[in-house]
Amino acid sequence: MKKALLLLVLAQAFTVSAQDCPHCPPSPSWLTIFNPYSLPAVPEPDPLIEISTPALTRNVLASYCRRNTDVVDTIVFHHTQTPSTSTVQNINEMHLDRGSAADPWLMIGYHYTINSPYAGGTVPTPVVSQGRPFDLAGSHAGTNSYRSADEETKRLMALDGAMRCGTVSGPLTEATDKFSPSGLVKGNYNTVGIAIIGNYAKRTSENLGGWRPPNRRFPSASTIEMAGKLACELQRKHPRLKTIRVHRNYNSTDCPGLIEDRIPQIKAVAARFGCTFN
Repeated sequence: MKKALLLLVLAQAFTVSAQDCPHCPPSPSWLTIFNPYSLPAVPEPDPLIEISTPALTRNVLASYCRRNTDVVDTIVFHHTQTPSTSTVQNINEMHLDRGSAADPWLMIGYHYTINSPYAGGTVPTPVVSQGRPFDLAGSHAGTNSYRSADEETKRLMALDGAMRCGTVSGPLTEATDKFSPSGLVKGNYNTVGIAIIGNYAKRTSENLGGWRPPNRRFPSASTIEMAGKLACELQRKHPRLKTIRVHRNYNSTDCPGLIEDRIPQIKAVAARFGCTFN
């Protein structure tokens, strides 16, 4: 520090004497003072994808959990098992209706939805929408689903303030269910849910809107492109977001249907923009 101040004083003194003495030699280059604040600001990269933020109804009587977003390390892909023409508002209302007086849902359980046509289709117009805010724990992986996590995620999750839960009318207190007895992390807490609107699973008695063999449904090229860009955009904002999974990895379910077969392609799209996922 003293050496830096001395160089600054010498440089200022030399500059004054040079101005007063036109025959004096110019200041040596080693006396040039580096000012980091004079460097041009590095511009942020342009967003990879436009995300709409529609107003969505919330149930103010429902409980919710606000999280430290540093704990989020995994994307979980879903399908909504609805017509592909559904909107994020439709899904939000459906999830509100899914709740009960004893256990009301706050709002849509997914953080993002992708509204896009099936492969070979032309409607609806592709769009990505914000669902539940990123800093709120989702309701998509399964209430009682716990999975392994790396040591850094577990360390962050253990900190006070990592997950505070309560209602709008009451105080938020630290969640007591962050870990299972064996040390696994609650799936909804460290994940972000992305739902591709549509029904990509096989038709069954429990899924009457599913596809019939041999007419399987896959996400369109535009859907895969949007999903990969959204994943990369989220990783840019949250660098710890390094893993992609599907709902079936957390629960016994056919969700997200044949979207699971396209996860490598989604990762490849993200890689084109500099993002790498496990």
